[in-house]
Amino acid sequence: MTNIMDTVTINMASFSIGGDEVYQLAGRYCAPYGKHAVVIGGPVAIAKAKDSLEAGFWDSQVQIDHYIEFGTDCTWERVEELCADGRIKEADMIFGVGGGKAIDTAKTVAGKLDRPFFTFPTIASTCAAVTSVAAMYSTEHRFSGVGEFHHPAVHAFINARIIAESPYVYLWAGIGDSIAKFYESRLSARNLDVGYVNEMGMMITCMVNRPLMDIAVQAVNDNKAGKDTRELREAVLHIIVSTGYASLFLDVDMNSCAAHAVNFGLVELPSLRTGHYHGELVAFGLLVMFMLDGNQKDLETVYAFNQSMGLPVRLSQLGLTLDDIGGVCEKACTTLDIRIMPYKVTPGMYQEAFRKLEEYNKKKDKGEM
Repeated sequence: MTNIMDTVTINMASFSIGGDEVYQLAGRYCAPYGKHAVVIGGPVAIAKAKDSLEAGFWDSQVQIDHYIEFGTDCTWERVEELCADGRIKEADMIFGVGGGKAIDTAKTVAGKLDRPFFTFPTIASTCAAVTSVAAMYSTEHRFSGVGEFHHPAVHAFINARIIAESPYVYLWAGIGDSIAKFYESRLSARNLDVGYVNEMGMMITCMVNRPLMDIAVQAVNDNKAGKDTRELREAVLHIIVSTGYASLFLDVDMNSCAAHAVNFGLVELPSLRTGHYHGELVAFGLLVMFMLDGNQKDLETVYAFNQSMGLPVRLSQLGLTLDDIGGVCEKACTTLDIRIMPYKVTPGMYQEAFRKLEEYNKKKDKGEM
């Protein structure tokens, strides 16, 4: 737990949001850091952003020398390859362009090479663009842990036009992941004196409760229509900035809890490793967490929200039954996400929570609740 009597430093990324004109600010913000930049990103993201990036930097002293694809996952192996790439080693700064995995790869390379980095998110599914941690994966495409660095991006340039034209499922899943931050941090903090820094992080998570939930359906509908609207921009800011800023203040062990543990259990199942999204599974895991905790009030709130969003509320929506979740519960209890809990959680407790959620659904179907 962060101790305010020790030396505490919180570094935060600044950000800009707008249409294509937001990239025209980049030259001014990046100029103090040198003249040569390299982009690390995904092929689709680079294709979407390149023309706007080039236009934004055409009259700047900063030159984008190379565009380099990050790979498929943020792995230590790929990071080492990129760190040895002469094109990157010669750059003054690194630009991360794309989604969470691409940005986390750029962030990790920048951290190892001690280079300033800037982010240009093209989808809004995670808060990677403003955080100082990276979700690391194995070469077998499984989550393997978290990389931590001294500082986040210098600045995040959020092009709402590009995000509005991206597939809506990323925003949809990003919302599912973000709403968990409010509830999970509070379960982790129960009965603890968490101190100023964590209290600040928890206060920021209030932004991804009602303010995000109230606009979520409209934002997703606008994304489906390819419209850059106020609701879409605010949802994007909640996913990237509100959640990201909260993460910068919260201890790593308070950034997630029992809902994320369910997600990491679920992705051990081969049928869920593709075709489903992290935030989708976390949103379902949140309902399991409420059953685990006996929290009926928040269960009803988030259940109704998930239904309104088309997020899963029952195992059958994931192609599963209660017979499939034994290993899921075992895995969930091995994750670091539940290292800080107000009580010890066992696989049997998780299994009972899944059973209760299925029973709750049956009663809902019969109109008994």
